[in-house]
Amino acid sequence: MIRAGRSLDQAVSDLVALYREIAVTRMAGLPFLNPALSVEATGFCPFEGGAIGLLITPWFINAIFLPLSGDPWITLPVGTRITRTLPAGRYPFLVGREHALTHLSCSFFSPVQEFSGMDEAREVAREVLTLLLTPEPPSPGTAVQGQGLSRRELLLATPRRATK
Repeated sequence: MIRAGRSLDQAVSDLVALYREIAVTRMAGLPFLNPALSVEATGFCPFEGGAIGLLITPWFINAIFLPLSGDPWITLPVGTRITRTLPAGRYPFLVGREHALTHLSCSFFSPVQEFSGMDEAREVAREVLTLLLTPEPPSPGTAVQGQGLSRRELLLATPRRATK
């Protein structure tokens, strides 16, 4: 379980340490890893009693939600799908738990072979986080209110048409 009341800095530090360990153990040598990338947390900020940001690894770039105090979903089984409402819309997150660190993860890029290095990965991660945390103004032809943009639409700026 998580430690109640931990700081944002400690939660992010624990997350990065965990995934650095995974990178050199379970993931070491796998052919789909991008050797130009390393494990790094980008843009974590307070959000709804926890912290949200992007985690870059040699195998994915995911949005991560970390609880900073008790949250009802922290006891759910690993792999449980939870829909979180962010300013840009609703997104599916999966419950993850490793070494007593519980978090929610929403995949944006996996694998990450298209990234030439950490500078590019950081830039994309910052842009994704900015888009996730920026409310979409309602306008004709965009997603139905409350439905949000799909991850593909968010990244490619091609919103689906509202259904009638």
